[in-house]
Amino acid sequence: MKKLVIFTAAALIVTAYLVWFILYYPMYIIDCVFAYIVIIVFFLLEKQFPLKPWLIVLGLIPSLLELTALNFGFFGFSIYGFGFDKMFHITNSFILTTLMYFWISTVYTQHKGIKIIIAVLIVMGIGSLGEIMEFVGQVYFHMNNAGAFSQGDLLPPTLKNDFTIYDTWWDMISNLIGASLAGMMMAFRKK
Repeated sequence: MKKLVIFTAAALIVTAYLVWFILYYPMYIIDCVFAYIVIIVFFLLEKQFPLKPWLIVLGLIPSLLELTALNFGFFGFSIYGFGFDKMFHITNSFILTTLMYFWISTVYTQHKGIKIIIAVLIVMGIGSLGEIMEFVGQVYFHMNNAGAFSQGDLLPPTLKNDFTIYDTWWDMISNLIGASLAGMMMAFRKK
């Protein structure tokens, strides 16, 4: 019951953002649709491979954080040219690697190192698919805003540095950093 409440709350938050985006930021509606898909897939996977409630909350954070960041313009924030987008990739990869590790642990209980490597590789694959979505969205559907389907961000055009020029590569490096940090955390975890 508690798990259903968590998924329902996440869907209601996405619905609130959907209404807001329909009214004020229609270019982000597709991000809401994607967030619904993530919640549904996560719900179905969690039914098959049960997780503790705190892991479900942790797993829903990336989708909800993206919608929040789009709404409040966080993608225009940077520290010394290191934009929110890269911080977002590190955080999401860390969260997803942690989640994948625990998911893998539900079916495979031996060899912690193998579980860590598999979790990191799965997250790097998911990150690569995300970069493909950004490429297709921007090149073929002309989505030039921030969001899951655009390589763009909200940084000023005058900020041209390696992080913006080589966006895809730095996103993948950021994914590797986040996944590696989570892997190291799991390696030193007692259980």
